[in-house]
Amino acid sequence: MAKQVFNGPAFADVLTNGDLPDRDDFKDRFVTGLLDVIKASDFWEKRGTYASLPKFVPGQVEQEIEVIPTTACL
Repeated sequence: MAKQVFNGPAFADVLTNGDLPDRDDFKDRFVTGLLDVIKASDFWEKRGTYASLPKFVPGQVEQEIEVIPTTACL
């Protein structure tokens, strides 16, 4: 996988001009390349197969579910 990441589009300009990215840029490039490799393989599962709730979005207000009495409460 590492070979595919470093030979992929995320590091294409690094290999052509030889300038090494700084630490944080390297991390960003590596994660981007790794996600591309994983999504292209059969390893990647769609979110619907492993999660039942909607994806959490920071800052988004979640809707409250109306509370209803159960038979134990009645």
